Amino acid sequence: GIPSRLGFLELTEAVIERVRKRCPKAFTKDRIGNFLKRHESTETTITPGNFWLFVAESPLIPVGLAEGEKKAAALLSIGIVAISIPGTRMGYRRTRDGLALHPDLALFAQAGREITFYFDSDVKPSTCKNTESAIANTGRLLLKENCKVSVVTIPLLDGSKGAIDDYLYKFGSDSFNDLQPQSFIKWEYGIERKYLITRPPDMVVNTNKMGRDVDINKLPKRGLLAIGGNKAVGKTELVEILTRGEDKAILANVHRVFLGRGIAVRLNADYRDDLERVTNKKKTYHLNEAGEYSDRLVACSEGLIALYSTIRSQFIESPKLKVLVIDEVDQVIISLLTSDTCNKNGNRSTLLSIYEETIKAADLIILASADVSDVEINYILSVRNKGLESSAINNFPVFYLKNEYVSKGYNTYFVGHKEELIKALCGEIHSDGCPWVLFDSREYSEQVYNLVCDDVAPILKPGQKLLLINSHNSDEPEQVEFIKMMSKPGNTEEKIQFLKQYRGVFVTQSLWTSLSIEVPHFTSVYAFITCGISPDWDISQGLSRVRSLVNRYIYCEKRGRQHKTLHGYYANQIKKNLKLGVEINNRVIRSSLTAADPMINYNWEWDENPNIEAYCQYTARQNRSAANLEERLKARLEYEGNTILPYEYCYLDDIAELKAEMKAKRAETKAEKQERILFNTKVISDDD
Repeated sequence: GIPSRLGFLELTEAVIERVRKRCPKAFTKDRIGNFLKRHESTETTITPGNFWLFVAESPLIPVGLAEGEKKAAALLSIGIVAISIPGTRMGYRRTRDGLALHPDLALFAQAGREITFYFDSDVKPSTCKNTESAIANTGRLLLKENCKVSVVTIPLLDGSKGAIDDYLYKFGSDSFNDLQPQSFIKWEYGIERKYLITRPPDMVVNTNKMGRDVDINKLPKRGLLAIGGNKAVGKTELVEILTRGEDKAILANVHRVFLGRGIAVRLNADYRDDLERVTNKKKTYHLNEAGEYSDRLVACSEGLIALYSTIRSQFIESPKLKVLVIDEVDQVIISLLTSDTCNKNGNRSTLLSIYEETIKAADLIILASADVSDVEINYILSVRNKGLESSAINNFPVFYLKNEYVSKGYNTYFVGHKEELIKALCGEIHSDGCPWVLFDSREYSEQVYNLVCDDVAPILKPGQKLLLINSHNSDEPEQVEFIKMMSKPGNTEEKIQFLKQYRGVFVTQSLWTSLSIEVPHFTSVYAFITCGISPDWDISQGLSRVRSLVNRYIYCEKRGRQHKTLHGYYANQIKKNLKLGVEINNRVIRSSLTAADPMINYNWEWDENPNIEAYCQYTARQNRSAANLEERLKARLEYEGNTILPYEYCYLDDIAELKAEMKAKRAETKAEKQERILFNTKVISDDD
């Protein structure tokens, strides 16, 4: 059939004049003259006949997208250039290579052009989802062309539906400015939060003291308990209460060593590395400090293999009530399915098997996170129900505890240059401040730490110092002492006295997503997000680890790192690309091997494998975050109740000077490294 076209209404001179008044920079005499000359036109101005061609060639003119001609006409009547989309999904087409912009819309998709959606609002869930999906698909394609995309949500006028033409008719053209557009990234993040958990909550609370205010007698003793709520509302405190008692065997899985040590203290449990390994009758066991077999265990995912014999004897086969705790559950499963650490020596399949055993053995599974979602709940249920008869599947009920408390947020300043942030950091220490500083790069953390040390050394008083904690030195005595002290529950005065020696602490990801600073010492938080390897949820987690509501100063790369080979922003796209990669690999095997490889005909269970499903969901989310990392982080921080404020920039000369200083520092570090290699290399003699 004939492909559907988008609608470009014929305009009057009066409407064109209204557009001109809204976009005077696009309608300058020179721009109009160049346009007419380029097309060898005999006309002397922009007319109804050449209007749409002029708009297509003028990225300075914003464009609105409306559902149908009537709504496009309503926008045009007030001077908003609007294209009529005959159906919400008509902004794009499906091709062999995936989705592509409708050819008519592609003509207007130039870099820098502002394009705004004015689609209808509706209370009907299915209609909402269809509209949101259409905006998401079209918006992503427009972003790919570097357009500035935004979304206007029309208020519901009759309690069930909202449309731009009805809105303007009811409230008048002056009310148009009351419709504040959201950036596409912020809108998309809001939609994600909307569908984070689709099941209705079984209990709703509003408190920042869940351990104190939640009646645990109303919570299940068996089944899956999902605890959702913002950061610092007492989720871990509640978990600690739920796991008390000698009648319980506890296994807590985490994704960071520091987090594991902290939760071990909170749950009165034994962290894996603190257990003593013994062998008896060819079986390996782990004993705690009291010389007893421990049935309260905490471990990082990658440490489960070494601890497996104890997990089996003390948890899986335990006659006690078995409680499996997965704190920061989304990050734990992401790490399990995607991290290099969990796949060291090809161990991922073994770890997945251990997870399956513990999930199936547990009587009560507690999932806790600010971002707990359908993905984690469905993953646990799918793993638990794997291989079960249909009659047994519903014997593991889900209880969703939702905490709606929103704590008072902090002020956040995004800084445009790394060097500018370094200057501000040094200035804070010179002004008697004590900053907590985050990095997503170990190498950059060392460069900045050394630079700041040199700058502030003259003003530090006796006994005062800076501290750096990263993967290179986290096992050194001072760093270990700091982590243990901050992980202790309570002891506020002891911690305050301990921290007085530190005028600044510099940390990387392994610490800033796991350690909580509950005591008032640090005067601000600085974040250098220079690699883009951490997604917005990880960065937000790190920024909130200092609980005091002090200012946050952030440098963040505009874009982060997406998956190297699996492109796409939605799970179905990732799964499609994953399937394609497997098919290509199988073709290569077939063409290069004479004997058949058993993997060629392996049943991947694409639509039933919980690991594949969760992996695709997380990879898509990672790609969405990385594609517009800075804007995505801003959207998350605002959603969490924080305030984004403008930052006063320093002089460009200062930035240039700092850049030169940093460059010299990098050269110095490189020279020192080469010197160490040279002097640590064994000299080969003639005898050798």
